[in-house]
Amino acid sequence: MTAIAFQANPDKWTKDGTMRDYLENEDKYIYWSTPEDEVHARNVRFGTPVLIVRTASTGRFGPRAIIAVGTVAELPKKFRPGGESEFAFPQRLKSPGDEHAASSDWKTGIKLLGVRWERGIPAATATVRNIDPRLAIGEQGRTAFLLTDEQWRRIEAIWEHS
Repeated sequence: MTAIAFQANPDKWTKDGTMRDYLENEDKYIYWSTPEDEVHARNVRFGTPVLIVRTASTGRFGPRAIIAVGTVAELPKKFRPGGESEFAFPQRLKSPGDEHAASSDWKTGIKLLGVRWERGIPAATATVRNIDPRLAIGEQGRTAFLLTDEQWRRIEAIWEHS
């Protein structure tokens, strides 16, 4: 199974809320904006492993790192005002502060298995271990990119043992 790495820029969140607050929630569930062209290009499937990669920020949020892992629990669908009942966790569709972070009305439901804001896997670790250079530098102009089964297994092993 291929994994999806979603890039997350904490600098795009406003002072009313933070990406950290959104990720560290009691439901352990999030909706990630997934641009429509990426929905089809990435072939998002139920059960696909997901990584949330914090992008380089102004430095106040920490270095680029894998800060959360989870699985796709709801396939991407377009959010329309009044359509909240179509989603398993409608209260998680919006969070204070993400008005500038959301890149699309298409939302992918993700069941979080772990969040490590402070002690995520540094992007440099993934680079040194030759997993995928995009984890360190990102993929310009993309919200998400795919990882192979082998890359996912290696990241999962680091996550479990760190």
